[in-house]
Amino acid sequence: MIFNGLSFGSIIVYLPANRKTNMKKIAVILTLAGIFTAAQYGIAQETKFKVGYTNLEVVLAYLPEMQTANSTLNLFQQKLEEDLATRQKYLESKYNEYLQLAEEGGKEEALKPMEEEIRRLDDEVKRKAADSEQKMLEKRSQLIAPISDKIQVELKAMAAEGAFDLILNSVDGTGNSIVLFGPEENDLTEALLKRMGVTLPKPE
Repeated sequence: MIFNGLSFGSIIVYLPANRKTNMKKIAVILTLAGIFTAAQYGIAQETKFKVGYTNLEVVLAYLPEMQTANSTLNLFQQKLEEDLATRQKYLESKYNEYLQLAEEGGKEEALKPMEEEIRRLDDEVKRKAADSEQKMLEKRSQLIAPISDKIQVELKAMAAEGAFDLILNSVDGTGNSIVLFGPEENDLTEALLKRMGVTLPKPE
């Protein structure tokens, strides 16, 4: 997801057949399957396993801090793109000059320095594009880290107060549902938002 630019841990209990995965994720899924099965059939009778869930995409969408972070990130991205566009435009102008001179029968001693300059400028544009992408990732992490930490603090408190053993993110990073069914009273999305000073609008 930030958001795009925000990644939260989630535990998948349903895995589409066409989704690639790794052995570590499979191990997590199988381990959780065993836990839920044990809880369902009463194998672990001494301790009741309680699971809550929340939709972090909804939480992030309503958080003012996230909206501010997105605005800041968009402005940062715009500046990077403007700088890259300026460099690209200059490269194109030099390339057009080279083509014009070549069409007019320019000699090799005049064309060769232009070719070298074009290659240099092209390398600079490519490096700048890669650098811009890295800067975007770093800026996103910088903006999201305090929001993520704040959410984790609240979830930890809610887990302690509600005696939850696990609190899952009900969707993955692509918006697909992970929790296919669960008691409504264990949906902590609205409660989490209230703890963070946000009240969801009433449905019409």
